[in-house]
Amino acid sequence: MNATLQPLLHDEIVILRAPTQAWSSRSGAMGSGAIHGIYHSDVRIVSTIDVRYDGLEAEHIATVPGGAESVAFIGLLRHLDDSTADPRVRVVHRRTVTTTGAVESLIFESALGHEVSSTVVVRLASDLAEMDMVKAGLGEALAEITVDGESAAWGRNAITASLRARGAAVAVSADGALELTWVVTIPAKGSSRLGWSIEAADADA
Repeated sequence: MNATLQPLLHDEIVILRAPTQAWSSRSGAMGSGAIHGIYHSDVRIVSTIDVRYDGLEAEHIATVPGGAESVAFIGLLRHLDDSTADPRVRVVHRRTVTTTGAVESLIFESALGHEVSSTVVVRLASDLAEMDMVKAGLGEALAEITVDGESAAWGRNAITASLRARGAAVAVSADGALELTWVVTIPAKGSSRLGWSIEAADADA
């Protein structure tokens, strides 16, 4: 695809609560499509979200809208399953946009008779590109992210963003992406939950 062409939108998932919107693939991942990202005041505060479970992607089986501002992406974690044919461990990735940012959660559900554990790594990046630039098929260099405990922050000009990931190890990788890491234990015939939130502000609004 020519880098200066406007991104196609027909296969993408969008949720909206002005002035925030989020565009992703049907699996919930962001980064494979030029339009992908979380935008606040027409600036892309998150350009990439990639979630791995023990280094693997969930096997996407359904996308369930929850209204204009929320969506759930359901996937199977078959590497955690037992030897039976039916999948018994799944994850629900729920994304909600707000007037000030976004809230994301991963809900793990297991029908196994024993507990299982998984290392979950969420990679996020931000290029802080303006919507007009994205529509032109262009982007920006990744924003510099600073980390403080379970929190991170970044910004450019009037736009600032901060992230909070309770219980996660938060670090910036060598390529400039933000990595959130949890070790989650899913109880027998039970569920576990983790998540992160992003708050954004526009000083010119």
